Amino acid sequence: MLRADPAAVHLGAASEVRGAAAVADTLTGRARAAQPALVNGAAGAVWAPGKQPRVVFGFTITRGMVVAIDLVADPVRLRQLDLILDGGRAKPTTDVGMPHTGERRMVERRHRSARPRR
Repeated sequence: MLRADPAAVHLGAASEVRGAAAVADTLTGRARAAQPALVNGAAGAVWAPGKQPRVVFGFTITRGMVVAIDLVADPVRLRQLDLILDGGRAKPTTDVGMPHTGERRMVERRHRSARPRR
């Protein structure tokens, strides 16, 4: 499952995509500019032109598999996240005219990698 906040939808993301194949099709090509990052200490990805975060990809991992991806583009939310790219912290984001909403979901919940079962 892929979920996008209203600011990411404003940038062109679908608000929700279900199914592994559909999510993969949605991200093919679009996520190419994203780079691996630590998001609040957990594995994630960030699209950050000039190290300025614009979209964060938060992963929910269960039993070693990504089961959900949350896209966050709201500048207020981005400023609240601890983002580390290429060994350094990302610059705090600035307001780039994104709509602000009362909807605040995503990376607060601790993502954890479960060890694969043997």
